[in-house]
Amino acid sequence: MADNPAASTCASILSGDLDGHLADVLASIVKRQQSGFSTMRWRLRIDDVEITEDDMTLAEAKTVEKITSLSWVMIEPTRSAVHMSAILVAAAHHRDGLTVEAAEERVDAHTANEIMGALDQYEANPSPLGSGESSSSTTEPPSSSSVSGESPTTS
Repeated sequence: MADNPAASTCASILSGDLDGHLADVLASIVKRQQSGFSTMRWRLRIDDVEITEDDMTLAEAKTVEKITSLSWVMIEPTRSAVHMSAILVAAAHHRDGLTVEAAEERVDAHTANEIMGALDQYEANPSPLGSGESSSSTTEPPSSSSVSGESPTTS
């Protein structure tokens, strides 16, 4: 674990070693994200459907807009059950070929705990302009089970 500072920091947080300093850790993360060098993206996985902020198609985004009456750029599934549900419905509709109504029934049959367990986040590292690298290069997070064994939560 000493070779990976992120793993060491995560372990320290989970073990309580950084209690009393968590606000400082969180403020540092937020400041780094605001700098534009790193950003967090959402990913939803349930019923053999996976959809991420980076691979949502225009058709799926339009379906989300129809369901929520919001612009797709305003959608934030980490903060809204309606947004999360709309994304899962759009994915099931477009990726599994279900009608919107059947997709809604399938998504709505899940418990809130199951849906929250479907939410994950990953770090996307933007590439410098003119580098020729894809701007969607990502750093995969440890799975929630490998970190805590519990469903991810949001604040």
